[in-house]
Amino acid sequence: MQRLLPIVVRLLSWILALLFLVVGRAKFTSPVWATLFVGWGYPDWFRLVVGAVEIGSGLGLIFQRTRRYAGAALILVMCGAAGTHIIHSEWARVVVCTVLASLVAVVMRGPLVTVPVNLRGKA
Repeated sequence: MQRLLPIVVRLLSWILALLFLVVGRAKFTSPVWATLFVGWGYPDWFRLVVGAVEIGSGLGLIFQRTRRYAGAALILVMCGAAGTHIIHSEWARVVVCTVLASLVAVVMRGPLVTVPVNLRGKA
């Protein structure tokens, strides 16, 4: 089981990276996102900033050295998105943001590996 956890975390990090790369790219190319951001009251440039953060952080999730920084940026973006969706009563999107932020937090932390402790004092 302990050998499987790092593999699962690595796989999850690749899946999340791909997701954020695709969604971040869509912020630049899809007119749907432009319409949504305007409807939420944000200027057009803000959509591009969010897209750039999602793309950059998505790439950052792939590498161990940058995973925590990328994860922190994505969690901030997801918190902002959840706040926007709460204000606009888009409850299904709030759930999606919360789940994604939680999965990013798991990837940031990595697998929790327990070390056996000998309580009897024998080596």
